[in-house]
Amino acid sequence: MKRFTKVTIGMFLVFMVGATCVHAFDVKPVKLKFASKFASPWAEHDIAWTYIDKPVWDKVSRMTNGKIRVTTHFMSSLYPPDKCWDSTLMGVSDITTGFVGFDSPGRFPISDLFAVLRMDKRPLRISMMGYEMLHNWPETKREFKGAKMLWLNAQSALWFGSTKKPILSVKDFKGLKVPAPSRWQGRILEKLGMIPVPIPFPDIFMALEKGVVDAMLVDPNLIVKYKFGEVIKYVTDIDFGAGTSYGAMNINSWKKLPREVQAVVEKMYYGRERILEIDTNLIVNHYEMIMEAQKTFGTEFFEFSPEEMEKLVKTVKPVRDEYAAFLDSKGYNGKEILERFDKLTSTYSY
Repeated sequence: MKRFTKVTIGMFLVFMVGATCVHAFDVKPVKLKFASKFASPWAEHDIAWTYIDKPVWDKVSRMTNGKIRVTTHFMSSLYPPDKCWDSTLMGVSDITTGFVGFDSPGRFPISDLFAVLRMDKRPLRISMMGYEMLHNWPETKREFKGAKMLWLNAQSALWFGSTKKPILSVKDFKGLKVPAPSRWQGRILEKLGMIPVPIPFPDIFMALEKGVVDAMLVDPNLIVKYKFGEVIKYVTDIDFGAGTSYGAMNINSWKKLPREVQAVVEKMYYGRERILEIDTNLIVNHYEMIMEAQKTFGTEFFEFSPEEMEKLVKTVKPVRDEYAAFLDSKGYNGKEILERFDKLTSTYSY
């Protein structure tokens, strides 16, 4: 009887171990589709992917021994640029990055505040501004209801890059044809006497090269990694707002992740130390790209005098008043929200 019992237990253990091993080898990796709004051949060089998303999902892949893999779909290959948010809600993509200004303009009025950054401020830790708004502003949380929000970030403020002459005063803007990244940045261009031109991002380089437009709102990363330094010769250090990006996850895709994976994702996207690390990387990248632009393309960088900056701020103030009225029309207290946003800008500026 004892021998029979031992044999039976032994066979049972062999069966269970064998079944477990077969099960382990039969488990197929979970593939998550990461879809990016960036419609350009240089999308994989984007700083949001490089510094925010890629480190998170690389770590998730390592900790699960490749059981969770992220497949990237750049150049808006899964959806049109204005359908990022809808694609997230519908599950067309599992993880999505989108531009607030391009994705159904006016749909995210609070998050689009970065388009009207104070021109006389220099927001330094801009990721922390997005972090504060996403986590501490109830208005922002309501805007992104329906998906698992991962991050909100304006990346870097856009400066003014021109092809033929440096811009050193307010009067130098008059008559220039410039692509407008968003509705509100377009209004700022108009107030300064420029002509906003509706051109998709992938076509801007050729438009600059052929003289269809004279300038663009640009940051040093675009000049170097996207090679706009080949056509943009002069850059004036004025913050013309910022293109606000967000990272989101389909809620059902999020719920399917194991709890330990969710914990890693939460920590790497939401941890304050992690956000400060992202900001530091972006700041270092910013100044490295300035030096690289000067070295590789001979890009020249300029600043406005205090007197010209004062004129600039005064000239564009009506646009900020329009924005406050726009927020009022959406049921918010526009003046109070702009004041709150300006306070946030001052907190994280230099």
